[in-house]
Amino acid sequence: RTSNMARITSGAICSKTDCVLIKSDKAGHFMAGRVWLLADCATTTAAALVGLWNFESQDASIGKAVWQMSDRPCFVPLAQILCSVIWAELQDGFAVTFVPFAFQGMRAAAD
Repeated sequence: RTSNMARITSGAICSKTDCVLIKSDKAGHFMAGRVWLLADCATTTAAALVGLWNFESQDASIGKAVWQMSDRPCFVPLAQILCSVIWAELQDGFAVTFVPFAFQGMRAAAD
C-alpha cells in the first residue's frame, strides 16, 4: 500500500514531495533527495522511493548543503531517512538544503 505520509525513526513525519536527508553507507555522512512515493507491504520493510541528488558543496558553519537535482530513483528503507528538511530550488537545476542542528556534525556526501 502507498501513503502520502509516513512516520520515520525519529518520530517525525515524512511526506511525499519532501526533501529528505538519508543516512549514507559511509559513517557520519548523509545524502539528500526528494520523496516520490512512500510504500509499505506486509512482507518487506516500509520504504520511500527517493530521487537522489548529486552532492556539490557543504558549508557546515551555517548548516547548508548544495545539491544538483537529478532523478536517480532509489528505494530507501524509512529507517535510513534522518529527517525532512527546508530546501529551495536555485537556478540551473541546483537546490540548497538547510541541515538541522542535530545533524550538523555529519558531512554531506555523494552516494
